Amino acid sequence: MKLIISPVGTSTLTNRSDDNARRLLGTYANAKSGEEIDQEDRDCLDNYIALRRQEISAMKAAEAKKISAELHSLLILFEQQPKEDRDQVVLIPTDTYIGRITGEIIKDYLESKNIDVRMLEVAGLQTKSSADLHLAFSKLVNEIMALHEEFAPQGARIIFNLTGGFKAVQGFMQTLSTLYADETVYIFEHESELMRIPRLPFKLQSEDYITENLKLWRRLELGLKVEAEELENIPGAFYFPCNGDFGLADYGEFVWKNLKLELYQKEIYPAPTPLVKFGPRFLKSTEELSPDRIVKINRQLDELARYLETGQQDMLKSLSFKSITPNAKPGSTHEFYAWSDNNAARVYCHYDNNKVLILDELGDHL
Repeated sequence: MKLIISPVGTSTLTNRSDDNARRLLGTYANAKSGEEIDQEDRDCLDNYIALRRQEISAMKAAEAKKISAELHSLLILFEQQPKEDRDQVVLIPTDTYIGRITGEIIKDYLESKNIDVRMLEVAGLQTKSSADLHLAFSKLVNEIMALHEEFAPQGARIIFNLTGGFKAVQGFMQTLSTLYADETVYIFEHESELMRIPRLPFKLQSEDYITENLKLWRRLELGLKVEAEELENIPGAFYFPCNGDFGLADYGEFVWKNLKLELYQKEIYPAPTPLVKFGPRFLKSTEELSPDRIVKINRQLDELARYLETGQQDMLKSLSFKSITPNAKPGSTHEFYAWSDNNAARVYCHYDNNKVLILDELGDHL
């Protein structure tokens, strides 16, 4: 079983195009929708695209390889490694009018060869705005991680096809491949042999800049307020300023999410907010927890911090922070979900005189 992840560029439309079509494709490369294109140009562009779609759909594989970088490599890959049950290709087009159409043309052609294809569209994945691209890369990390978690347990061989796609996306995908791809493949124009790069023996380690600044990294991920001086010990490649605040850059998101699970299994960390403290009994009540339950507690403490600093309770239904019946749990006035699967558990707590939430203990739900 293979999972093949392939970014999509525009070669399927630009190769063998006339001067006017090439001009239009370049002019409107970052238009998000057809409505952003001048109507006369839109008509010309749509006519050209319809003709190209019709041409490609009728092509034999040998001809399709000459006109599309993505089809060139994907078709050769399937020739060398014949299709198996449950094989799937995931195409990643840019978040543009032309990008989505190009992805659809490639998808239609592959499906005509009985290859299962899904489109993975990521908002902001275009080269017009650097800020949007950074946010899109963060979303892309999450999507690739989700695919890995879905397919790796099934024994799938995960292959990144980086022959096509925009250079910025190719470069970022190459970074992701060090952790999520069993193999990366390329092919050069007019060649017939795939260049194959096996997975490198590489693993991210819990570097000091994360473990010694764990609260800060958690706040950056949660979108909570961070002061500039707090970032002095964090390399600038890991964060970016945005409207006076700071957030994790695409590479920071990549590093953090790959270390987060490992760190969150080790112990229960203080909540990443001064509005929450552990009471004297809390950690003792969690001493027998398995690593997966420790992860759940840490994640709920993150959600609790976000709720208390932003008031976004409507967005945090899984937390379910609420008051409890008086004297139902002596000393505690509130509860929130620790987890709701298996034997559902709650964290009981109360506010002190300084409006700080004190976590009293972990216990069964009432």
